[in-house]
Amino acid sequence: MLSLTIKPLAKRPGAGPLACLVVLTLVMPRIAFAADKPKVLVLPVQSGSLGKGDREAATKSAADAVSKYKDLALLPTPQVDLLEVMVDLECTDLDDECLGKMGKKWGADQVVFVDVKGKGSALSLDFRVIDSATGKSIKRLTGTADGKGAVGAALGKALTEAFGALPADKPPDKPPEAQKVAVTLNASVEGAEVTLNGALVGKTPVRAQLKPGKYDAKVTRTGYVTLTQTIEVKNDGSKTADFVFTLVAEAAPIDPPPVATSDTPYYKTWWFWTAIGVGVTALGVGLGVGLTKDTPAATGVMSFGIGAPDHDPLIRSAK
Repeated sequence: MLSLTIKPLAKRPGAGPLACLVVLTLVMPRIAFAADKPKVLVLPVQSGSLGKGDREAATKSAADAVSKYKDLALLPTPQVDLLEVMVDLECTDLDDECLGKMGKKWGADQVVFVDVKGKGSALSLDFRVIDSATGKSIKRLTGTADGKGAVGAALGKALTEAFGALPADKPPDKPPEAQKVAVTLNASVEGAEVTLNGALVGKTPVRAQLKPGKYDAKVTRTGYVTLTQTIEVKNDGSKTADFVFTLVAEAAPIDPPPVATSDTPYYKTWWFWTAIGVGVTALGVGLGVGLTKDTPAATGVMSFGIGAPDHDPLIRSAK
């Protein structure tokens, strides 16, 4: 803790509150300056091997890493061409002295400069931290990157060696747990089993605390038709769902066909009307055959046998 003791001034003409104010005015700026964090400026990454998008991504990666150090104050990265700035500052090269001048230009205490060279998967990094006041390197590191995608990791490693281990990221705040809602499930028959989303929750009547959301309810009871329903629980107060059962309908027996008794008149029996139908059919066939010939058909006795046609009596008589 910083403490400040002010002794009373000797009484003399002109000494008093005004003199104390003068002392505080001279001392306080020094105290405030000592408590300030070093201002760090991350310059745009320089590279003839990376495209504009890759250079911007590498610069942002370095700046994001520096911003995590609580004892450093990150300054905005100037969106300029460093070669043009060199001309303004009368620099002949991007050496430490020139980089120190750039730091002074933008009010930085320290400057982070990165130059990436090489081709393909063989990239090398020149990483420097320059003190703006002296124009000299505080840290100078070299590293390699296996392709463009590995430049960010190489920068992170260099920053760790220059400024120390990166502070651990604070885990994201856990979202507040949704408040549960009181839900009552009633049925017209007590003791029915209730499942929600396939999990048994009890027998009716059921009272449960559920999170907001949709639930597939199934209510079963022996001898009754199974009931299903989708229940939507909202965080707007308690909810009640009612289920009304119906009995399972028993299969009705099939009546056997009526059986004729001796008391049944013959004209109401099946065999009577069957015989009538056969007779009518035979009569119709006979009439049809008779009408197709001009002369009546010969009558006689017909016999069947196996032999030559000449021995058949019917054929011989026809000749």
